[in-house]
Amino acid sequence: MKRLAERFRTLWSGNPGVHIRILAVIIAVILVTLFLACSIASFSLTACIPREQVMPLGATLLAFALMASAIVYAWVCMPENARQDRLRTDLEAAALTDELTGLSNRRGLRVYLDNMLEHGVLGNGIHVMLVVDLNGFKAVNDHWGHDVGDALLIRVARCLLQATRGRDLCARVGGDEYVVMLHLDTAAMSEARELVRRIVERLVEEIRGTFHLRSAKVQIGVSIGIRLFKARNIEFDEMFRQADQAMYHAKANPDMDYCFHDEAAQLTTFASFPESRTGGA
Repeated sequence: MKRLAERFRTLWSGNPGVHIRILAVIIAVILVTLFLACSIASFSLTACIPREQVMPLGATLLAFALMASAIVYAWVCMPENARQDRLRTDLEAAALTDELTGLSNRRGLRVYLDNMLEHGVLGNGIHVMLVVDLNGFKAVNDHWGHDVGDALLIRVARCLLQATRGRDLCARVGGDEYVVMLHLDTAAMSEARELVRRIVERLVEEIRGTFHLRSAKVQIGVSIGIRLFKARNIEFDEMFRQADQAMYHAKANPDMDYCFHDEAAQLTTFASFPESRTGGA
């Protein structure tokens, strides 16, 4: 009964068209019930039919009333329920998606990684977090305006999607910062590093090229931080911090386009880096 009342409140909170349909259902059920009662009473009083046939006739009319109510309910409620389910799904997807690029946002990245861990999808292979940051984006925004800047962010997102596979994930987690999650089938760390190196070098070539956007011709650079990990003992904020710091190391060295986290740890002290951004999106 409580669930029925909750469903009614949900339907009633919709648009006026839904209200009219709900009222139509109530009126139809009342009319059918009254018709049923009057018919049985009339047959009994006037003795038009034998008394022993009144009950079967009443049962037939009751079945008809129930069937009519079910049809009207399907007409009224099922389309509205389906619409609300679609709306709820769209809202949940929007909460996990970057509006501009269509990639996942930071929250979507967290949900993705949590789901992968919960369902054991990560397996025993080696996995990679790439933090990708654009160099010179602010200058493009300041010189050409936000329309060109937005177009550039969308184009970079497309480059990331083209360089990855369907089971990988690309997310935009900041203004001009992206995260790419890669899943490698190999369990050998040396082989994984070589595979990642090839992927990252292809990404650098794609993003570092010249983009023709609207009436603008822009060229930017890119810095990428790399963190390899296995499925056990994963902590998102810590992984992101380490990959972010490796990205800052690459950004601070003009000769480097990308840097592995362990290489950055060996070459410099992380205390000299800006504080990593690990807040929610």
